[in-house]
Amino acid sequence: MPLTANTTKRLRQALLILAMIYAAGMIIYPSVRLHKGSSDFLAFHRTARHLIDTGRITTDYGVRNYLPFFVILMTPFALLPAWLACALFNLLSIALLALCLVMINTWLLPRHPGSVLLRIGVPTLMVLPLITAALVLGQVILLVLFLMILGWTLFEQKREFPAGVCFSLAVLIKAFPLIVLLFFLLKRRWSLLAGSVLGLLVFGVGTSLAVLGPQRTWSLHKDYFHRVVVGNSALTAIAAPNHRTLRYNNQSLPVVLRRLLRHTNAARDTSQQAIYVNIADLPPAIPQAIYLALAGGGLIGAAWIARKPIQQLPLQRLRFEFALFMLLALILSPLLWVRYLSLAIYPLCLLTVKLTDDRHAARPNRFGFATWIIWIAALPLLACPWCRAAGVHLWATLLLALAIAREALLANTPAADSD
Repeated sequence: MPLTANTTKRLRQALLILAMIYAAGMIIYPSVRLHKGSSDFLAFHRTARHLIDTGRITTDYGVRNYLPFFVILMTPFALLPAWLACALFNLLSIALLALCLVMINTWLLPRHPGSVLLRIGVPTLMVLPLITAALVLGQVILLVLFLMILGWTLFEQKREFPAGVCFSLAVLIKAFPLIVLLFFLLKRRWSLLAGSVLGLLVFGVGTSLAVLGPQRTWSLHKDYFHRVVVGNSALTAIAAPNHRTLRYNNQSLPVVLRRLLRHTNAARDTSQQAIYVNIADLPPAIPQAIYLALAGGGLIGAAWIARKPIQQLPLQRLRFEFALFMLLALILSPLLWVRYLSLAIYPLCLLTVKLTDDRHAARPNRFGFATWIIWIAALPLLACPWCRAAGVHLWATLLLALAIAREALLANTPAADSD
């Protein structure tokens, strides 16, 4: 709907005021909430404090799925009282989110269609409940989002080596962005991959060696491999008789298949009402085979879409391909807490702009629009544990990945590039 200049100005002012109120709330409330002891940031803080006090990294406070680099990264915050550290960390997260939105709007979207309120504002609202969940818990997913968006921005500006370093830092914090590096491997971007390898070695191995020493570094990384890579693998989650990752907050493909195809209690713990959403009770081998077929098909399909060299592609297709691998990294992760879906903001921005462009050109895009509406309709269902257990948000993300893949295939000619 067209808006007058005065209406647009007032709307922007109102949104700015609301954003400032929201930011203040997301800085103050999580810090106060620390007293209840139910915060991811509190676990990060205690683990990092333990490292400072003893020189050792422990899993006693619940930090189980992170490399030693992450605990070392959090040590500056552990020098402060937990409440103050949480406030500063969330302030940093909000600032990095704002920088992400600026980078997306300035460099990573076509320039002509739609106002900034539509291109950026609406997609941000579409992931705001997920961002809120991350901020309330003091989680690090917004830092991962920033590193991935910064890496892609640097890549588009042909600064591939530092872009690779950014992606390596994202991988060291959360392992699932590793799949995004497959995209650059398919594109044969050796400079970016070299930056990624160097970043993994310098920050991942070098910092651990400097802080912990060779023996402890080797022991912790070996433990991470057995406990996280093997112990939390997709096939293990499907087959394990009792697994902490089976609770309804985990939206990963293997766990959702487990809950749907095996008799699995998706409640947070035994003190809560049992949550069963299974439509069958099959032997583990069948859900495992279904997962392997879906994951393999997704990887093969994405690799086929991204098979062409960069020189043969319009920029807009390249953006859709990268967004597809961002979504694929989420979908294939054995751990996909709903707050991780904040990373869908860039694919949603691309889709929103494309829908606006198609409308201006009188081109029907029913599939893209239906995907957009379904994503919005799924947001209120975050409040329903049964819907989360059934994987509503995973299926919405899968649908978004299909819509992004479709747009990538349709953007076949340089004429489709809108920059």
